Amino acid sequence: MDNGPSKSPYGLAWQSGAATLYRLVLNTARRFAYPFAPVLSRGLGVPLTAVTSLIAVNQATGVVSAGITALALVSLGLRVRGRR
Repeated sequence: MDNGPSKSPYGLAWQSGAATLYRLVLNTARRFAYPFAPVLSRGLGVPLTAVTSLIAVNQATGVVSAGITALALVSLGLRVRGRR
């Protein structure tokens, strides 16, 4: 029996490329609305500040979710680890 790490048909280079592509798509999607905020506000008939506030709330949820996740893990009795 082999209890060592399993060999993946995809190497580290493929996994790194996939992770990079994923991050590129995710970051682009999160920043996509900024240049179009004036167009969105005119199209929706709302002030520009309303659109930019919604964009800011979207960004803030990403920051807050990390803290909420840590609190949930602690409340479940799971240990939160830092960098190894």
